[in-house]
Amino acid sequence: MATPNKIKILATSAGAIAVEQKKKKGRVSQCKERFRSFASVTTNNQFYMTPRDFIDSLTGIEQNKQYIGISEYEQKYFNNSTFNKQLLDFKNEYAATGSFNEVFNRVNDQGLLAYCDYLLLLTILSKSERQFSIAFRLLDQNSDETIDLSEYATLEKFFVPKSGVTQELDENVGNKQLLKKVFFGPDYTDTINFSQFHAFALSLHREVLKKEFQMLQIEEDTNITSYKITARSFAVAVLRHATPA
Repeated sequence: MATPNKIKILATSAGAIAVEQKKKKGRVSQCKERFRSFASVTTNNQFYMTPRDFIDSLTGIEQNKQYIGISEYEQKYFNNSTFNKQLLDFKNEYAATGSFNEVFNRVNDQGLLAYCDYLLLLTILSKSERQFSIAFRLLDQNSDETIDLSEYATLEKFFVPKSGVTQELDENVGNKQLLKKVFFGPDYTDTINFSQFHAFALSLHREVLKKEFQMLQIEEDTNITSYKITARSFAVAVLRHATPA
């Protein structure tokens, strides 16, 4: 028979678990709400971000955009030849330099990001290199230090909460998936190794920080070419990313 102290401990633990689960659900709900606020493309009641939408969602630009349908997006913004050329440029640049350079800024509105992609990108911006390295080793079943598309699907599940992977991919979006195209090529037949993934993550970090830095300069009405911000703006940027206690 459980003693009163044990019952109290069990009740406290159960309460703590319930609170933590509620916090997680709240964070997922906030992410989904922010995703919808910045996504600009919709089809079959599903929402998608362009690369520019994603950067805007991090810098706070143009919240609550007007949605456009997938057909209008294809007519006004998307060009399959341009998109595939950009992907080839990224591949060649990585082969030559071992790095990526401002992928999102350069593709602009070419390519789409589903909600799962959005969560994965946020995860890239918050997880450590060690966590990614462990995941890659677990998924690399044949020890060739690469991951293909099917293994990547498992990686998505590893990093993204189950409650976030609920969006079914519309067939009209299939040839416009930016992340998978960058990682696995136009036909999704390439593989990616940890060095490539790490290089992409570093590039994403740099690009987001650069954009935020430029936004702070605009707020201060500072010459962007000066590469300077005030101490106050720096403090604001730090506090913006601080996690509440």
